[in-house]
Amino acid sequence: MEQKGENQKSITDPEAKLMKFKGDFNVGYNVQTAVDAKHHLISEFDVTNHPSDHGLIGQVAGKVKQIFNLDILETTEDKGYRDKQDMVACLEQGIVPNVHPAKEFSYFELETLYESGEISEDQKKSVVSEDLKACLRAGVIPEIYQGFVKEISVVEASVFEDVLVEEAPVFENEAQMVEYARGGFFVRDLKRNVVFCPGGERLRFCGSSKRGGFMRYCNKLACERCLSRCCGSKFLMASFGVGQVVVACRSAGQKSVRWRVRRKVGVRKVVRFRFYPDVRKLDSRKCLSEHPFGSVKFWNDGSYLLLRGKEKVVGELSLSFLAYNMKRALSVLGFERIMAALTPCKTFFSLFFRQKQ
Repeated sequence: MEQKGENQKSITDPEAKLMKFKGDFNVGYNVQTAVDAKHHLISEFDVTNHPSDHGLIGQVAGKVKQIFNLDILETTEDKGYRDKQDMVACLEQGIVPNVHPAKEFSYFELETLYESGEISEDQKKSVVSEDLKACLRAGVIPEIYQGFVKEISVVEASVFEDVLVEEAPVFENEAQMVEYARGGFFVRDLKRNVVFCPGGERLRFCGSSKRGGFMRYCNKLACERCLSRCCGSKFLMASFGVGQVVVACRSAGQKSVRWRVRRKVGVRKVVRFRFYPDVRKLDSRKCLSEHPFGSVKFWNDGSYLLLRGKEKVVGELSLSFLAYNMKRALSVLGFERIMAALTPCKTFFSLFFRQKQ
């Protein structure tokens, strides 16, 4: 099974969110599909508001595993699904996430909590989610994961927390924020959720990152006509951490402002192991995932959505994917076999209508 995420535009939709799209941003939904590797049929789909694909493997793959009553489900995803916590959760549920690793590696270093307990031989051979989870958290490799999971061990890891080491400056009004920002800082107004840059311009909220919880602000029109080049990032954005009000501008020669530091608070036992995805199946990903989206967009100009609201968008995409599956079934089975399979249904409906009359 191949899982794929695609951003679908939805103009002026209050439930839609700002998504990355070809190096830019647009308002839309993140549509996730699961495609059958044998017949290229769309087995399941989901409409989400997540700006990226991180952490969405189990959301759709879990539904497919439950619908088809599968013991083990093997999936294939692109590098946009690299989320270690999500991959560990999938392995504990009986889902093998074949995600593209980094170029210099052929494996992922994964980690889960350690839970002491004796693992029996039946649990090692079992494919039930509870037994798989118990084996991995006890530092034992289940037999079904032989070849995928290697070098498993129980180690001690440090636990950190963010500590406020210094109080951030307090501003009474907007004029004080602008004045402080002209000294070479990005100042965030938490109430209105805007940021003032060293050039005196306002930056608007443009998204957040799943890892670390950073909030990003940008104003590309202001940055294009600005000569100071305050934003050093490629996408001309300023990032703020949790509770962070002031960020230093490196181009102005300011040192980084850190109101929070990470402090070690304890030690806990964790299970670390290496997960090796099936490289041979990664090469066939594009043939599976890109075909359904490309076909739907080509047939009915589906590069954007006609309806607004998540519930209506789900209905619109359901009809589009149903039409795709019906055309795909005609190509796989042929018209005669499909009509032969529908003949009992036709007889049943005709009898039903006769009784109604």
